[in-house]
Amino acid sequence: MTFQLEEQSQILATAIRSSKKFLILLHDNPDPDCIASGLILAKIAQMMWVDATVAYGGHLGRSENIKLVQTMKSHICNLKKLNFDDYDCIAMVDSQPGTGNNSLPENRSAEIVIDHHPHFGEKGTILNDIREDAGCTTVMAYNYLKALGFELDKNLATAIIYAIITETQDLGRETTEEDLNAYLEIFPYANLPLLSKIRHPKRPHTYFKDLKNALNNLYSEGTFVFSHVGEVNVTDIVPEICDLILEMEGIEWALCSGHTNDRIAISIRTNHEDAKLGHILKKIVGKKGKAGGHGMMAGGFIYLDEFSDEEYDQIVNELSMDFLKEAIQGKKNITETTIKSDI
Repeated sequence: MTFQLEEQSQILATAIRSSKKFLILLHDNPDPDCIASGLILAKIAQMMWVDATVAYGGHLGRSENIKLVQTMKSHICNLKKLNFDDYDCIAMVDSQPGTGNNSLPENRSAEIVIDHHPHFGEKGTILNDIREDAGCTTVMAYNYLKALGFELDKNLATAIIYAIITETQDLGRETTEEDLNAYLEIFPYANLPLLSKIRHPKRPHTYFKDLKNALNNLYSEGTFVFSHVGEVNVTDIVPEICDLILEMEGIEWALCSGHTNDRIAISIRTNHEDAKLGHILKKIVGKKGKAGGHGMMAGGFIYLDEFSDEEYDQIVNELSMDFLKEAIQGKKNITETTIKSDI
């Protein structure tokens, strides 16, 4: 345990203990890493007898995420049921103020921010723990729980294990030593039958419809593959399909997109560790929306409010072409870096 973690743990504990009503804000359409991180902070608050609420904007769309939330005893609710004015302390996990992927009002700040994405500019006013080199936000949050001397229950251990598995693709994608150590430490306490139920849920008919559309609209160019799903009920399906099409033989780069009423959701993936996909997608999206991510995976969206149907078709086509151009350059940079390191 480092001195910094000890110090920041006490800052976190003081902030939570001093609050009357504590809100743990997940990003919109939260994934397992975000959900488990929120549950960990809720556990810390519970151990301090502080009233805490875990909430998210958007939807829980992916079947595994719905099952995860359903099986946890902690209550996670949609922000539609809440009033931000009721809370005197807000913590954000796996996201930051102003990123566009969360529902924090513009006139509110977050007292606590714990995130593993690149720093966006707005900080937590009491605790600001943003580390781009961290693997999972869940593990960052778990280390706080551990430093404060609190123990896991089996449900929370299960949620953490599932978060690490999904965020790192079974410990094979952007996994840090801290991620691996946490996984090995927590796994014996997880509820394995429950973990299996979370990983293998029943899926709605719309899932298979979206999958069909994605495969029908799939095309490849060398080691690149692209798919536009079309209209989707929930945007969670877009990164899920992107992960899937990256598994195609001979494919190293993947882009998947799909739209709701007001935006086009975009996910990109690669097998290359140093691809800087977060930077690539930010460049592609530009001022048309928001984007962010890591080296091997990134996500974002483009607002549709100001575009006609013809412009929409053009945007979808440009996404593929821009990604191809940027990824080719990224691939070239990776190759040059590898050659230099071998000399």
